[in-house]
Amino acid sequence: MNTTGQFQMFVSSITTQLPTLVVCGVGFVMLLTKGKDADPGRLWALLGFGLAVVLGIVMPLAQGMVQYSARSGGDLVPRAWIFTGMALLWSVLRAVSYACILAALLARRPTPPPPIHPYVDR
Repeated sequence: MNTTGQFQMFVSSITTQLPTLVVCGVGFVMLLTKGKDADPGRLWALLGFGLAVVLGIVMPLAQGMVQYSARSGGDLVPRAWIFTGMALLWSVLRAVSYACILAALLARRPTPPPPIHPYVDR
């Protein structure tokens, strides 16, 4: 396969990741620009969104490299195990990015209700 074909395969693969890249990229930028430094969930959210963005770029690259090397021939069974292992790895890493975002939501401190004073009319 020539480099033009590899590039077309990469572009085709990355377009499937485009919605996730856009949403996570916007979330990452919003946290960097508008997030409060003292927010305990900010780091977890940055890690989750950042990992999702990195995976959205690295996954198509790695898949293209593995597909290119798999085309070189050889037995079908080892290639199937490689693709299965990659799919499992990407699935686990995607779940880790979602777990980081969930940890960010759980780490937020709830605002306590205002104190009730018995001598104040309402």
